Amino acid sequence: MSTDPLSLSHVSQPAWCYPGEPITFQTRIVAARAVRDVKLRLAVDSIVSIYDFEASSGSASELTENNRVLRDASEQWVEWHADALDAGSYLFKVSARADHFEFIGNEDWRDGMSQARLEYAGNRQLAVTQIRIKRRAAYLKYLPGLYRDDEVMGKLLMLCESMWRPIDQQIETIYNYFDPRIMPAGLLPWMGGWIDVVFDNHWPEEKRRKLLTRAVWLFRRRGTRRGLAEFLRLYTGLPVEIVEHRANNMRVGAGARLGKAVALGHKNIPFTFSVRIGRPPEQENTLEYRDRLVKIINQEKPAHTRYELIIE
Repeated sequence: MSTDPLSLSHVSQPAWCYPGEPITFQTRIVAARAVRDVKLRLAVDSIVSIYDFEASSGSASELTENNRVLRDASEQWVEWHADALDAGSYLFKVSARADHFEFIGNEDWRDGMSQARLEYAGNRQLAVTQIRIKRRAAYLKYLPGLYRDDEVMGKLLMLCESMWRPIDQQIETIYNYFDPRIMPAGLLPWMGGWIDVVFDNHWPEEKRRKLLTRAVWLFRRRGTRRGLAEFLRLYTGLPVEIVEHRANNMRVGAGARLGKAVALGHKNIPFTFSVRIGRPPEQENTLEYRDRLVKIINQEKPAHTRYELIIE
C-alpha cells in the first residue's frame, strides 16, 4: 500500500496541432497532508515555446515561489518550488505555442514531448504526455507530385487544413453522435424523437442515456409485464414488482357455472394488475413522484387493462 502523500495528474490539449497554434498543459497536485520541499518541473522540447504560466490552489499556501522559465539548446522548462505545501489541491497551467520549424523532405510529422516531473525527497518522473506537431499539410497528397515538395504550397494548404480539420474530425467520428452513451447531452431529446421517446423534464441526463440505450429492448416488450417493470426500474432505480390478476374459477365447458364463486380479476374487475414499487428519495415530492409513475404506466401498459399502484 502506497504511503505517498502527493498524487499528480497531467494533461495536454490538444494531442496534435499545427505550427503557431496554442498548447495548454495542466497539472494538478493533491496533497493528502502537509509536506515539505516540493518541486514541480514541466519541460518541453525546442519546437514548443512557453509564453505564460499560472498557479492556483484550493488552500492558503500556493506553490508559487521562485517560479521561472529556463531554457537551453534542446528544451525549456518551468519550475515551481515551495519549502512547505499544505494539504489540499493545486492546479498549474502552462501556455505554450507550437513553433514553425524546418521543412524536411516528405516527412509529415515531428513529435514534440512535454514532461511533468514531480520532485520531493529526490527526483522522480511521474507523467509524460506527447504532442505531435504537423509538419506539412495532408492535402498535398491530392496534388500532382510537382507540388508535394513545395514548402510554400505546404504551408498555404496547412492554413486551409487547420480551418477545416474540426469539421473533418466531426465527419470522421459522426457515429459518436448516434451513441446514447457518449453523444452530447443536448442531442438526447433529438435522438429520442427518432424512436418516439419523449422525455419527462424530471428525467436526469444519466437516466435519459440509459433509456435510449435500452429503447430497442423495451419496444420489443412494450405492453408486457417485463417491459413495464424495466421501464419503471430505469426511472426509479428501485426494484419493481408487478402482479397480474387473472380470473379465478373460470372454466369454459359443459360444467361451467356462473355465480359468486367466479371472479373476473382484482376486485372483480377483469384485466387488472398491481404495481408495487419503493418509496421515492427524501428530496422527491411524493405526489409528484406518483404522478410521474402513473404517466409512465399509462404510456406503457396495454390500453384495455387497469392497475393499482402501491408505493411502499
